[in-house]
Amino acid sequence: MSAIPPVTLDPGHGGIDGGATADGILEKDLNLAITRETAKRLEAKGLKVALTRDSDIALDPTSYANDLRRRRQIAATNRSWAFISIHVNSIGDSSVRGTLVLYPEGSGSERETAKALAEALHEALEADFPNRPHRIQVSDIPHLIESRVPAVLVEVGFLSNPEERRMLTNHLYQEGLAETLAQAVRDFWQKQQSKAKATG
Repeated sequence: MSAIPPVTLDPGHGGIDGGATADGILEKDLNLAITRETAKRLEAKGLKVALTRDSDIALDPTSYANDLRRRRQIAATNRSWAFISIHVNSIGDSSVRGTLVLYPEGSGSERETAKALAEALHEALEADFPNRPHRIQVSDIPHLIESRVPAVLVEVGFLSNPEERRMLTNHLYQEGLAETLAQAVRDFWQKQQSKAKATG
């Protein structure tokens, strides 16, 4: 029996790259906290997880592009079945709030899997957090397009929105968000395995 491949979770930014910031709160710290919690819950549900970082580090402090490349390489080297990058959003308009799930443009089986995973995550966020706006869209960002495994990016909220900033820094809210993401990923993995058995 072949080993179960991991899902690679990528806490965005890290080290010298703090990402977005508001009221002294750094995106990189929220990304890591939420990703760690998601990983813990996925492992409790029986899935294998690989993290691109598990501390406040940059994978390549000399180059942002190289840092992102190394994250994608981790997913490819681990033969991951999916690569999920977790971020917190920010924009000049502080009234904007909600989640955003991105998947890469293009065709092929990996892109189709990424789109289906993005849809599953989007639907789970809509179901569990019905009083917030949720968006899903195709993207041409290299971090997704250049991934050799199905890749999605989840913006879990807006640091620039005062209400969401308070929620995102609350540990109980982080746990709820992580549970939603973990459950959606586990359910998606199980459906993929059922399809594979039915066709293979």
